[in-house]
Amino acid sequence: DVTPPVVQLTVEDVFQGAIMFTVSSSDSLSGLTDTLFELDVYVDGVMITSFTIDLGSFDPAIITGIDHTGTATGFLAWEDLIGFIGDEYAYSYGSAMGISPFLAAFNGHMILFLGYYPGIHDITIEVSDDDIAGNVGFDSATNTVPAGATMPVKLYPGWNLVSNPMVNSVGVDTMVNWLRMNSSVITAVYIYTPSGWATYIPGVTDPASVPSFEDGMAVWVMYDSSATDMPVVMMQGVLPFTSSSGSGPPEPLTYDIPAGENYVGFTSPTPMPLDTYLGSVWDIYEFAYFFNAETQTWFAYDIWGRGYIVMPGDGMWIFAYDNSVLIVPAWW
Repeated sequence: DVTPPVVQLTVEDVFQGAIMFTVSSSDSLSGLTDTLFELDVYVDGVMITSFTIDLGSFDPAIITGIDHTGTATGFLAWEDLIGFIGDEYAYSYGSAMGISPFLAAFNGHMILFLGYYPGIHDITIEVSDDDIAGNVGFDSATNTVPAGATMPVKLYPGWNLVSNPMVNSVGVDTMVNWLRMNSSVITAVYIYTPSGWATYIPGVTDPASVPSFEDGMAVWVMYDSSATDMPVVMMQGVLPFTSSSGSGPPEPLTYDIPAGENYVGFTSPTPMPLDTYLGSVWDIYEFAYFFNAETQTWFAYDIWGRGYIVMPGDGMWIFAYDNSVLIVPAWW
């Protein structure tokens, strides 16, 4: 068999500092296609990073092209055929773990994040895939990407406790309009304040009458419970860089945690152990509570975290016994 895999790259949408696209690859060699494929990224014609990806597990994953000397080169995330970017992230600096050495075809959504590059740039994505006979298929696409940074946060039908992984402050109506579909399916947003709950009903409430949606806070979002799909909110802002990178908010990034109830956001574009993220306030709370939007149930972890990994977009509830300050750890 000398027929290479048929590789197709289709750009679906362009966001601030991000591109969403579909990659498909199929092979005629007895259905045996190498699960590894390569994705190269060019900014204004200069290659900045190369991802070697193992799709054998078909699990949603994030891969990063971050150079730990301080040069950040990009994130890549994918969805499987029926899943959505969200809760089941596998994470590494190289490739995702695969459990099957071969597959007949792949057709999945991906999002490339390039919020590290301020300004408007032409981004070229090149994808190549080979089969077990060594035949190579190839496709590419070039798009102009506006300045900014974007991260996807998945919503499930019902209540969702979410936060912005980016540093930003916008009207809650702006956040609702970041939904990648008809935003009318978000029927309510609840924001906790020291004086009580503020409620935003899209199309009814004046957004100026409720607090802004800011990094560091977690808010309740009601997604139409009759919906059967799972939409993605493309959160926008500035990556929480440390000052050593020369970009982004100053180091350290901090949030006040007053005594009493707190709905705390997770400001990080990469997953992080719970006890690491809350390490600076470990002595003022006992449990951090999370809400599983898929099952509509609560779960909790104590100050030791017990290995729990917090994901971008997660929100949490803690009761603080004293005033304190959360110091956000570096995310790389």
